[in-house]
Amino acid sequence: MKLLKTLLAAVITFSLASLFAYFIIVESKLLTQYGEVKKALRVVLLSEMRSRFVTGEYWENTMLAQYKQINGLPLDAQFDYFRILLVNMEFYGTQSYDFIHMVGMNAEKFANYLADFEKDDSYLKLSRDEQKILKEWKAEFQMIGQDKGLLAD
Repeated sequence: MKLLKTLLAAVITFSLASLFAYFIIVESKLLTQYGEVKKALRVVLLSEMRSRFVTGEYWENTMLAQYKQINGLPLDAQFDYFRILLVNMEFYGTQSYDFIHMVGMNAEKFANYLADFEKDDSYLKLSRDEQKILKEWKAEFQMIGQDKGLLAD
């Protein structure tokens, strides 16, 4: 019984330490000047992590709900939200669809924002994989921006 309690305490301690380390890493990637955007991103990242490791629930609804919270902010703030989501989340299937529709008619502007971000010092703080992700999505949004019909349901 004592061994079981010790093992359980070790698992809990390891889990809490891992969670703390994860959030320190994520917090360092929240490169935005907008406090409201950081708050929204924390909620989404926590929801996605909880979904992945505990509940299996959809986190996309949280992503969309948090976007509604920041929708009135300047486009740069919204684009920071999109950019940070791209480098911290894996989008596939309906998640990609939801993300593309969230960017919506601002697709071309977002692609331009990503092109400008590549010239920023913050871009150099990203890993090669993260830079690659942003370049791929920039190309996608350039294509979507040129053909707004791609956004039709």
